[in-house]
Amino acid sequence: MGITNSNKELNKDRIDCGGTFQVTLSLTAEPKITSKPVDVVLLLDRSESMAGSPLANLKSGA
Repeated sequence: MGITNSNKELNKDRIDCGGTFQVTLSLTAEPKITSKPVDVVLLLDRSESMAGSPLANLKSGA
C-alpha cells in the first residue's frame, strides 16, 4: 500500500553558503494511493549553526 519505490538524486555532494543545488525525488505509488494517501516530509536543519543567512537560504530553497 502507498509508495512502492522511491529514489532521490542530488547534483552536488557539498553545498557552500549561498550556493544552490538540485534535488530530484521520484516516487512510484500503487493505484490505491488516492484512497490511502501517504505523507512526504521535508526536514530542515534549524540548529544554531544555521542561524542568519544560511537558514534564510535554506527556507528559500525549500
